Amino acid sequence: MKKDEKIIPKHIDKDFYTSGEIYSWNGNNYYIVESKNKRGVGVVDEQGKVIIELKYDWLCYFIYRNELYFVAVDIETYLYEVININGDTVIPFIYNDFASWELDLKDEDILFFEKDGKWGAIDINGTVIIDFKYKFFGGIREQYYLVQNFDNKWSYIDKKGNPTKSNNISVV
Repeated sequence: MKKDEKIIPKHIDKDFYTSGEIYSWNGNNYYIVESKNKRGVGVVDEQGKVIIELKYDWLCYFIYRNELYFVAVDIETYLYEVININGDTVIPFIYNDFASWELDLKDEDILFFEKDGKWGAIDINGTVIIDFKYKFFGGIREQYYLVQNFDNKWSYIDKKGNPTKSNNISVV
């Protein structure tokens, strides 16, 4: 074993399928795991204690203002929600997709979701920050967000959803 290498305790591997990823937060290690007995993904701690019930189709984590959160997909409806490390719903199951590639939220205060075929952004309390009116969210460029309008033109918007001066750009 290499210095600082983390291993998954055998009792966790015995009871759950794991991806091998360890999420260290606040001095504790957490594992996103799948049940060996039934369909469902959840979170366990180092002792194998279930922290978030294994009832989701998919989970990913992010840290926002020094708190650990998970984006979860409902196993039946495939809608997305945000839950905290205690398993409490922070943002309910009302979104159809999530921009999981934008999970580095150290400098960002918003999460991009898709609802009813339109992309927009909310804060951790579920307050809409950028209206749900875009065809696609293309990522962050410096302090601006790249979005595709329904006329298929790309543009940059600021953190409040206002268009910038450099609109109608070409994206390859």
